[in-house]
Amino acid sequence: MGLWESTDSGAHWIRVREDNVLFPLAIRRGDLTRVLGVDAEGFAASDDGGRTWVRLETPPTYPMTALTATTDGAVVYAGAPDGLFRSSDDGRTWTKTGLTGAPYAIATTSDGGTVAVIARTTEFFRSSDGGRTWPGPD
Repeated sequence: MGLWESTDSGAHWIRVREDNVLFPLAIRRGDLTRVLGVDAEGFAASDDGGRTWVRLETPPTYPMTALTATTDGAVVYAGAPDGLFRSSDDGRTWTKTGLTGAPYAIATTSDGGTVAVIARTTEFFRSSDGGRTWPGPD
């Protein structure tokens, strides 16, 4: 249980957090590496490798079912039982995209403009306009 870190390609591990962090994502902005994730209190970020965390604005629905971000973390997508939410300002504010249903896996391009989702029903969806429109499942 908890969050573990390896600095030697997995040869050795240390626990940096006792309780679990769901959907951990490492993002990089300049020299800063930030870890994003979901814990019992909501959406959070760590700038010290997971040792301490600050609360971020949790999407308007909870619990989250999936999480992804651009490599710099500027655009974040969060899945929820009632759809997909997007933040274009580092997770400070959220808007609901046009996708309904529960995303269980999400991926995005480096600019956040294209997002792909696998829904609970194992259908694949892709939006090329930041989640505003969703053609039928592929």
